[in-house]
Amino acid sequence: MKQLDKILVAVDLAQGDLLVSNGGPPHSQHAVQEALWLAAGTGAKLTFFHSLDISEKAQWLITEEQLENNVRDQAEEVLKQFVKRAADEGIEADYEVTFGRSWQQIIQKAVEGKYDLVIAGTRHQSQLRSVLFGSTGMKLLRQCPTPVWITHPREIRELRSVVVATDLTEVSNRVVDAAATLAGKYGAQLHVLHVIHPATTHELRGIGLPLMRIEEHQRQEREHAEKMLKQQVERPTVKALPQPPNVILASGEPDEVILKTLDDLSADVLVMATIGRSGIPGMVIGNTAERLLPHVRCSVLALKPAEFVTPLGL
Repeated sequence: MKQLDKILVAVDLAQGDLLVSNGGPPHSQHAVQEALWLAAGTGAKLTFFHSLDISEKAQWLITEEQLENNVRDQAEEVLKQFVKRAADEGIEADYEVTFGRSWQQIIQKAVEGKYDLVIAGTRHQSQLRSVLFGSTGMKLLRQCPTPVWITHPREIRELRSVVVATDLTEVSNRVVDAAATLAGKYGAQLHVLHVIHPATTHELRGIGLPLMRIEEHQRQEREHAEKMLKQQVERPTVKALPQPPNVILASGEPDEVILKTLDDLSADVLVMATIGRSGIPGMVIGNTAERLLPHVRCSVLALKPAEFVTPLGL
C-alpha cells in the first residue's frame, strides 16, 4: 500500500427509521474515529462521504414534495461537524452527499477521485457475533479496487498487533508490504501467517497413495512454504522494521486457524488479500474470506491485485 494522501470515509447516517441521524450510528462513528486517527499519523486528507440509499420512488417523492434539499441538508450538517472535528485536530477534510446505492457510489467515488484508501464501518449483528460484514461492507471487499479498511471498535487508539495472512502468491507480496508499512508507522508487532490447507493430503489418502509418499508430499509442501515465507520476510519493508516479524506456519482450515491466531495475538488489524487465483489456498473471496470475515473481531485492511478492475464497469 502506497503513502496515504487521500482517504475516503464512507459514512452511514441511517439509523432506525431515520434516513439521517444526528452523528450517525455507532459503527459510523467508529469509522470516523479510525479515519481521524489514521490521518493524524499519515497527514492524509479526508473526504467524508454519504450516499442517501433510497429507492427511485422514494427519491421521486421527496423531490416532488420539495424535501430533497431538506434531507440532503441534514446529511451535510452531520458531515460538516466531522469536517470541523478534523480541522480542530489539524486534519484537512471535506465532504460530499449524493443519492444512490451506497456501495456503488463509494466505489465510483474512490475510483474517480483516485483515493488511496476507503474506510467504512460495519453494523453489529448481535451480542453473540462481534461484527457483521453486511451487504455494503462485503461488496466493497469484493468489488472495490482501492484498498478497503473495515473498522472494528477499539478501546485503545493505537496499533500493537498487526497480522498479515499470506497465501504466498504475488498479490500477497503487496499485502505483506502494506502490513509491514502499517506496523512500522505505528510501532506494532508484525505477525506473518501462512496456513497450509490439508485438502491435497486428504485427496492423496483418498486415492490410496502409500503413507510414505503422502508424508514426503507433506514435507515438500512445508519446505516450499518455509522458503516462500523466508523470501517474504526478507522484503525491504519488513527488513526495515525495528523488531523482526513473528512468522507463523500452521496447518488446517485457513479460516479457523486465522480466527484462532487473531484471538491468541489480540490482533488490532488483519491485513489480507480478498481475491486470488482459484485453486490456491488462502484468501479467495467466495471461499475462505467469505466464511472468515463475518467472525473477525478486529479491523480488516483488504487489498486487491494491482491489475484488478471493478466489475461495475465505471
